[in-house]
Amino acid sequence: MVYDDDREQTSLEMKKLFTPPHTCYIEQRAYTTKGWRWLSWSDTAVLDENNNVVSIIGVGHDIHEKKIAKDKAKSLSKIVEETHDEIYVFDLDSYNFIYLNHSAMNNLGYSAGEIAQMNPVDIKPEITPEEFQTLINPLLEGTESSIGFETVHKRKNGSLYPVEVHLQVIEYEGQKAFCAFIRDISKRKEASEQVVKTNLLLRTIIDNLPDAIYMKDTEARKVLANRADVENCGCESEEQLLGKNDFDLFPQELAQHFWDDDQKVLNDGISVINREEILTNRFGQTKILLSSKVPLKDSDGNIIGLIGIGKDVTREKEAESEMIKLARAVSQSPVSIVITTPDGRIEYVNPKFTQVSGYSFEEVLGKNPRILKSGQHDKEFYQEMWKKLKAGEDWQGELLNRKKNGELLWESAIISPIVDDNGNTSYFVGVKEDITEKKKMMKELIMAKDRAEESDQLKSSFLANMSHEIRTPLNSILGFSNFLASEENLTEEEKSNFSAIINKSADSLLQIINDIIDISSLETGQLQIFPVQLKISPILKSLHTVFSRKKLEMSKANIEIKVTDIPHILIYADENRLIQVFTNLLNNSLKFTKNGTIEFGIEKAGDEFVTMFVSDTGIGIKAEYHHSVFERFRQGETSKNREFGGNGLGLSIVKNLVELMGGKIWLESEVDKGSIFRFTLPVH
Repeated sequence: MVYDDDREQTSLEMKKLFTPPHTCYIEQRAYTTKGWRWLSWSDTAVLDENNNVVSIIGVGHDIHEKKIAKDKAKSLSKIVEETHDEIYVFDLDSYNFIYLNHSAMNNLGYSAGEIAQMNPVDIKPEITPEEFQTLINPLLEGTESSIGFETVHKRKNGSLYPVEVHLQVIEYEGQKAFCAFIRDISKRKEASEQVVKTNLLLRTIIDNLPDAIYMKDTEARKVLANRADVENCGCESEEQLLGKNDFDLFPQELAQHFWDDDQKVLNDGISVINREEILTNRFGQTKILLSSKVPLKDSDGNIIGLIGIGKDVTREKEAESEMIKLARAVSQSPVSIVITTPDGRIEYVNPKFTQVSGYSFEEVLGKNPRILKSGQHDKEFYQEMWKKLKAGEDWQGELLNRKKNGELLWESAIISPIVDDNGNTSYFVGVKEDITEKKKMMKELIMAKDRAEESDQLKSSFLANMSHEIRTPLNSILGFSNFLASEENLTEEEKSNFSAIINKSADSLLQIINDIIDISSLETGQLQIFPVQLKISPILKSLHTVFSRKKLEMSKANIEIKVTDIPHILIYADENRLIQVFTNLLNNSLKFTKNGTIEFGIEKAGDEFVTMFVSDTGIGIKAEYHHSVFERFRQGETSKNREFGGNGLGLSIVKNLVELMGGKIWLESEVDKGSIFRFTLPVH
């Protein structure tokens, strides 16, 4: 019985028996005692005298195994030719190519004739014949059945492409040969490189985020940490964190708290979101964090770890605390603060206002500040005030106002317009200080000055300048401190600038007061010194650091500050007073030097005395003032419109302190070339 699919072909072949040459060859599947088999038939027709077919003689053969093998070979050949991978066969001895499949020929771009004259080394630019021989030796020696490696192949046009090679020895047409299975891995390489780039990009982003980001495994051990997290943990690199848990990094109690949170996330899948925590690492560094932890799951939804994020809110919390302090400062301020609407209605007064004016908060709420008018200022005075305020400028001056009980009081006031984001004035803030007693004192000082002018001109000059020297920093302190306390919309830069002004003014005021106290103590002989054996080097280094910073704060970056030191030098002096001497001299140098160099330190050391100095390239001092500058209230600049401030006490104090410690001081200076102050102190 012929297989159904073969009947039509069999019929067509048998028709050939009825036409010359009356033979046919048929391959068909038929049912036999062994089942369905491939059979071949060679048939010949027997003809009579009239050439009519009278019978057919057929010889059949069982070709089943041969047919199956042949079909399988055809299938394999088709697979080999149509596969996208390249297949090379090359001779075991000469290494010349014997066979390349279609993919290999097409990819390399060589003709069959060219390929026949080539071997694998010709398409491998990165390998020498000797290296190739070393590579295939394990196959030749039989120590390896196959080898695999990655290399680069070169096309006929010169372009290169990366490949993965698997090489083995096979039987090919009755003889042994090398067979190489080649896979073009360009896309895989590109994908791998893209993954590397993507990972690098993600890692770069993660490392440069301001928030701490970390990953933990199911045992709560760190497997990833960005720079912020490394810093939070008190470490220097990620490697110091990897594989460690919180007990390795934080105090026991804090680590236990973190561990409990981790277990909820890892075991129960419960996320922790924006929990405020105080973190203290093993070095005692403390930060306030908003901490979040979420479970990390695989594609099947299984928890394989956790992701943690820690936002550092230390500064925000400090700013919040600072705002609370400022709010308290406003309410507890020693000066009066008044806030009004643009049309002049009072919205807020602090307790000091009610204490000074006698009006309660309820009595002034919604009222106009004109209820305080004394009638002592003319119309033009107020018109000028409002002209500046409406122009968006601060008004500063003195007001003679009237209390609720009718008493008059002088107030030093700064009134400032507060503008919104659109530049419109939304409030006016007035900061006022009761200066009634100060006005009386100033009046008395002026009177004393007038009385003493004839007998002591220098002291009179001091009293004339004292008002300016004291009030300027004091007004800055009071004005800007209360402005900071009352204004909520200041930027961080503005707050920093105002704070710097306050600190600078406070330092100036403190220096004036200290100078007055010191000169008084020196005059009365009450100032005591406590000399001890000192190492001078640490003091000089500290002063150099302080004044290097101070010159930048004074916007004098073009001045170079140098220190001359002789290590291991000892002197016998009061440390605090020695620092005061250097500080006064260096402050003068900074004040009077616009550019160039300021140098200080030890000039020479003898057996009995050490000579120290402070030099500068400043404006210099006229020769006629070289001795008088050490007198009280005297300065090298004496005109009424002085360019530089000061109370004239600094050098007098320096001279007295140096002499109290057993030394002496002198000056060398030339106008426009600079000055050098030298002083000695005893060694014992």
